Amino acid sequence: MSEITPSDTPAESVPTETEEAVAFPPPLVLGALLLVGGLLTWWLPLRLIPTAIGVILGPLLILGGIFFMLAGIQTMEKAETGVRHADPSTALVEDGPFRYSRNPIYLGMALLMAGIGMAANSPWIVLLSGAFIWLLQWGVIGAEEEHMAKRFGPSYQGYKKRVRRWL
Repeated sequence: MSEITPSDTPAESVPTETEEAVAFPPPLVLGALLLVGGLLTWWLPLRLIPTAIGVILGPLLILGGIFFMLAGIQTMEKAETGVRHADPSTALVEDGPFRYSRNPIYLGMALLMAGIGMAANSPWIVLLSGAFIWLLQWGVIGAEEEHMAKRFGPSYQGYKKRVRRWL
């Protein structure tokens, strides 16, 4: 497993306590936006695509989202680093889905939401999945990247240059 621990970086760049600089927990926002999308779909039903396409494409996106989320969580747990924001980052994980995306769990959440929107034939949920991505970039990812840069220094900067944020 390719991982870099904070001890591999200069001591002055390693924070002494867990940083919680994110604006909100992503799973909570995902649930809230799904609820809003469901209410909008009930209140003002619109069709997005032909039902036959949604029945095929929706579950594929849902399965892809679940795969990325579970693979990301499993890889982080294997590296014994924090998965939740309140848990400390003890390793820079570059294996598994982190070879292709710096945020595979968030990618999975976005795919899950878009897939639910497609399966439900709800343009509201699909549009809100775009809002979910924007909210993540604005309120979560920037703070996380700043934290990782402080915690892992040049190792994280190199990883950031090699691996795209989403895919």
